[in-house]
Amino acid sequence: MLSGVRKGALTEEQADEKFNAWLEEKENKVTAKKEGLNKEQEAARKKALDAEKEANAKREAEANAAAEAEAAANEAAAKTEEGEPEANVEKQVDAETATEASTDEKQAGENMK
Repeated sequence: MLSGVRKGALTEEQADEKFNAWLEEKENKVTAKKEGLNKEQEAARKKALDAEKEANAKREAEANAAAEAEAAANEAAAKTEEGEPEANVEKQVDAETATEASTDEKQAGENMK
């Protein structure tokens, strides 16, 4: 532009105005590019966050299903135990008898000393 001023095609004021207009246009393009990149990054973050939320929800649903299955199994086992009280009593008596027998053996061993 300075060559245009030297040749007399433009005045210095006109050259300054054109330069400032060009500079402003350039800054606007840079700003628009930065904003576009920021929007793309934000969209990528949002997409990743949504995918993570979906994965967490799936994991939570699987954990809940496993907990429900375990609770159902425990409930079924409790019903089985309640349904056969004689077997439970026999197990308890056998355990008490074994405990008494081991206690008697210890006492007999101590008496021999």
